[in-house]
Amino acid sequence: MQHYLDHAEHYRAIGQTDFYLTENFPWNRTDSVQTGGFYNHLGATDFKFVARIDGMTFSWSLPVTDLSQPIIDQLPVLARELLAHVIADEVLPLRIKYYQDEVARLSAQAVAIANLQGWRTLLRGS
Repeated sequence: MQHYLDHAEHYRAIGQTDFYLTENFPWNRTDSVQTGGFYNHLGATDFKFVARIDGMTFSWSLPVTDLSQPIIDQLPVLARELLAHVIADEVLPLRIKYYQDEVARLSAQAVAIANLQGWRTLLRGS
């Protein structure tokens, strides 16, 4: 990121002000958080973070499963609040529903197995 800031005038001259980062993320300068562009049956699988610094926009992605307290601790208060809303509104609902459905499915299987065991006992006569 520092390279882009050091050469900002050259990048601006060619109209390039948006950059995707793959390392050295400016967590403490994050001003936007949203779900990324990847999804599976559990919903969003990544977050997109954005930092606007000196007229340049830097973005990067982080898998949902890689989010950790040390990362959260580096975020500004506003970014933490945005992250909390994204998790509550877009990440958790599908995951909660998926796991509730799994519990119901496994419970039904357990009942079916228990019923089969009961029939076996009756058939054996014991």
